[in-house]
Amino acid sequence: ATKAVALGLVKTPGTAGSDDQEDSSSDEDLVPMGGTIPGTTISFDLSNGELDLSEHQINDTGCESLVLHLITEHLDSLSRIWFLDLEGNGLSSAGGEILSRRLLPHTPLLQHLDLSCNGIGPTGAEALSHALESGAVPLLSHLDLHGNAICDMGCVALGNALASRAGSVSVLDLSANRIEHVEALAPLLYPYPYPGLSS
Repeated sequence: ATKAVALGLVKTPGTAGSDDQEDSSSDEDLVPMGGTIPGTTISFDLSNGELDLSEHQINDTGCESLVLHLITEHLDSLSRIWFLDLEGNGLSSAGGEILSRRLLPHTPLLQHLDLSCNGIGPTGAEALSHALESGAVPLLSHLDLHGNAICDMGCVALGNALASRAGSVSVLDLSANRIEHVEALAPLLYPYPYPGLSS
């Protein structure tokens, strides 16, 4: 088994979260397990520990409504999700900050986070970095941030945050961002060997 980072980065094996976390709750604890994002017709279901809202273009306003609704109405279920996919939702740095500061602290079992094809940029990446450094999502093993307009500064912040977690993230995708200098990848590279680094 290997750890991989997009751009050809590969790390040595380490400890990642277990899929055994997927269904650790009783049915009564998860009621209600679904609903609709306020102000939209977009529905969701948390019964299997997954929240997949990819390609719905909920934007920052919808993201804020979703987070508030989940925290106030579905906190028990939220605390048990292991998979969160918000790919392609038109999120900017504001959406990235909302997720990082308000949602992730309530998802201790989260293993898979996909925020790809949004636009959280360096500010959103830094907010996510702070969440990671604070101990949020301790079981996170898969992080997809490709296509988010993250520049060198955001990459450095993420690298430092991930380095502080002793290699818990086994898959990281930072492709199709705005990383211009290989030095920005230094926190991700050291102390692990990454053969075949390519841009």
